[in-house]
Amino acid sequence: MDMVTTKTMSKQQKVEVALLMEDLERQIEAKSLILDTRGVDIN
Repeated sequence: MDMVTTKTMSKQQKVEVALLMEDLERQIEAKSLILDTRGVDIN
């Protein structure tokens, strides 16, 4: 592969990974909130 392609790919991947991590954090927060409310409802 060309060095240029690899560099641009790694930059894009870093951005994509960062976005995925943010997405996962929001999902985890939402799930834990849902679990918390469910736990309260059960108790």
